[in-house]
Amino acid sequence: MWLLLLTSTSATASRRVFETANRHAGGYGWEGVALYFLEEVIDDTMADEIELNCENDSFVACSRNPIPLYRLAELMTPLVHDNNALREVLGRAPIDGWTQQFLR
Repeated sequence: MWLLLLTSTSATASRRVFETANRHAGGYGWEGVALYFLEEVIDDTMADEIELNCENDSFVACSRNPIPLYRLAELMTPLVHDNNALREVLGRAPIDGWTQQFLR
């Protein structure tokens, strides 16, 4: 099993971007970003090979094949360093289940 981990999910700058977008700023928020890429950008065959197992403080994606995880990492890594790009993706990404329960 291969894993893709994002452990700096609470970095202050990205946290503000998530909060401004009315999103959870931890692993669940990054899960919403990953879901956007899995549903809208990554080839369906590759997306089907990825399982998300996020927690409040960490983003975790798993796969038996490392190639889909590399593709997801290529898409997500720039967002960790570019708040404008993160803001743009959050505008299109689905609201994660954790945040959604508080918006009802």
